[in-house]
Amino acid sequence: MGATGGTGATGPQGPQGNVGATGAQGPQGIQGSTGPQGLQGIQGVNGNTGATGLQGIQGNTGPQGNVGATGPQGIQGATGPQGLQGIQGPVGATGGTGATGAQGPQGNVGATGAQGPQGPVGATGPAGPVGCGLANYVVKSTGSSATCSIIYDDGTNVGIGTTGPTQKLDVAGNVKFSGALMPAGLAGNAGQVLKSSGTGLAPTWAGAITASDIYSVESTAGITLTSSWQIVTGESITINNLAVGDRVIIQLSGNAYLETIDQADVDVAPFVNGVMLAIGGYVRFTLDRYWGNTLWQNFASVARYTIPVAGSYTFDVRALMLDYAYGPGSIVTVGGNSTQANEGVLVIYVLKN
Repeated sequence: MGATGGTGATGPQGPQGNVGATGAQGPQGIQGSTGPQGLQGIQGVNGNTGATGLQGIQGNTGPQGNVGATGPQGIQGATGPQGLQGIQGPVGATGGTGATGAQGPQGNVGATGAQGPQGPVGATGPAGPVGCGLANYVVKSTGSSATCSIIYDDGTNVGIGTTGPTQKLDVAGNVKFSGALMPAGLAGNAGQVLKSSGTGLAPTWAGAITASDIYSVESTAGITLTSSWQIVTGESITINNLAVGDRVIIQLSGNAYLETIDQADVDVAPFVNGVMLAIGGYVRFTLDRYWGNTLWQNFASVARYTIPVAGSYTFDVRALMLDYAYGPGSIVTVGGNSTQANEGVLVIYVLKN
């Protein structure tokens, strides 16, 4: 083995390691010696003067000496301190009564005392005048006195203008009122009338037809029928402000005429807002000039309709035909003006609910 080589140069210092945990606290050291006294502080301000002490006891009087020669008058000495106050003397005799002083202001009013017991009821006074000497009449005031009114009450019925009422209220004369008449608490609807329910029972409101509830129109020209529904010219009525439950009676009538030698079926029906009323008002008939001699046909029907929703409704009459075409083809007319025999009529009756 060869000789050990020389020590190489010290390498660079490695990075510092993490700081170790703090060690436990050591014991407390011995107390040091007291330091030198500090400098004297600045003198404080003088305190307040204390209270004056008590006067000393007076000394004994010495023996009187021989009278010496009168010397010159000395300077007047200072006045000695005032002696103690003597004991209070006895109270003197009471002096005479002085004059009465002026009256003082009035004091506050004292609280109200408790109410005394009620006195006995006095005797009943004499009866006053009746004011109406007729039995069963209701008394009324004239403003200065009492008198008989026109109201008669026999204990069972009341009469106004009559002394023989036969009902709970019997009025001899006209009756005027500005409010509603309300049998069973009901005022009814506009256009209704009262309907009797029998003896002893309140009447009820029922629909009625008045002149203002009747609407009518007539056709103004004829139409030539096709296989599609057409409105008969002039036969259309619009009614506003119909109420839910109003009942409408629709009555229609007219004539149809077959001009050609052929045969055709004719349908006529009422419509409400464009919808056909197939029940009650629908009419079908046959015109025949090919096999028979039916040129004219009068028709009429009546339908009813109950208003489902309040509002305006349009009622009209419509017609169509089914052509059998045995001949040249059917030409059928319905409706006409007031100078023609096939003029049609539409009448509407409204029964208010």
